[in-house]
Amino acid sequence: MTEIRALAPDEAAVSTPALIDLAIRAKGTWGYDDAFLEQFRTTMLGPFDTPGSTVLVAEDDAALLGFAMVVDRGDHCWLEDLWVDPARQRQGIGALLFDAAVACARAAGHDRVDLEADPHAEPFYAAQGCARYAVRSSALRPGTTLPLMRLRLR
Repeated sequence: MTEIRALAPDEAAVSTPALIDLAIRAKGTWGYDDAFLEQFRTTMLGPFDTPGSTVLVAEDDAALLGFAMVVDRGDHCWLEDLWVDPARQRQGIGALLFDAAVACARAAGHDRVDLEADPHAEPFYAAQGCARYAVRSSALRPGTTLPLMRLRLR
């Protein structure tokens, strides 16, 4: 049975290597080369104990299946990360993590969740109800644009 829970602040720092490894494996399923994945690892992931952030983990019998990080930015929440172990993708775990992130935003009194998606993940976020509101140039892949997406909470 998949359980979603928030990591305690002291757990987030200790869990960083496992979270980063899972994110790299998940991003690797989209065909990115090793050089790009290493650059992503060193520049785009963590820290996971940032003030105002909540790290949600999906677990099954204490095995890490995925995680999401939500950052409270004062007037809205930002979904910084959402990754699912490749062996467990397409089983609803991403949707469970997304719903838990939305619940965090609602609990904080916010009316929206914003995020920057990998182009490969845009269909997933659209299926969760997010809409693209802009694009941003990728810092790691010149010439690539990244969709900025938003979910309005009612």
